[in-house]
Amino acid sequence: MYINDPNDDGSFPANGIWYFANSTTFMVEWMLASTPQTVPAAVYHFQAVYSYASPAVWLFKYYSVPDGGANALIGIQGEAAAEFSQFSIDGAVRVAAGNTVTCDTSSVKACVLGTFAL
Repeated sequence: MYINDPNDDGSFPANGIWYFANSTTFMVEWMLASTPQTVPAAVYHFQAVYSYASPAVWLFKYYSVPDGGANALIGIQGEAAAEFSQFSIDGAVRVAAGNTVTCDTSSVKACVLGTFAL
């Protein structure tokens, strides 16, 4: 499934949000371009993956992060404000292409940095 950016006039890199679900996995993928005023164009591409086999764990995969997440909040939050696992805010810890952040919302309540092959 693809959700189109209504402001995308086709003159800039692809923007969109996709999702996939089957009996074992739920995945959301973002591909977002910086504003047209930004030169050169920057494309942010990342995924959030949830496996039903690990019900308290979310995996974030970063394919393209031009500024390392300088203004991003990386983590997850539950229904209650006290239910969260935070990895970084405003680039305190930067991420790069090929990085993963795994957040565990069980009693551990932690997010850890890892890598994957691009």
